[in-house]
Amino acid sequence: MQDPDKLRPLDILLGRGGVSNNHCGNRVYRDLLDGCKSRYQILSTKNEKKRFTSDVLKYIKGPNYGGGRFVEPSATTSGYPFREISDQRARVKISQFLREKKK
Repeated sequence: MQDPDKLRPLDILLGRGGVSNNHCGNRVYRDLLDGCKSRYQILSTKNEKKRFTSDVLKYIKGPNYGGGRFVEPSATTSGYPFREISDQRARVKISQFLREKKK
């Protein structure tokens, strides 16, 4: 059984900079969502977009993707370096990425 507080290869690490940008889970996540952007951007209602991001989150957390999680560095002193964020916050992060324009 894996330690739930250790960073896994397909976890998406929140944050800025080299650690999160170079983490293999973040690279896979960016590739996945780059392929979803055009479908997301043609959706017209908020409910359609919410359903779409929920489906993306289910896929990321599911066995076909490898059980990825959205995690952030833990600010607690409990000794655990990472904690999983809520599904609602993860959906916001997915939506944020899907709205971004390519540079």
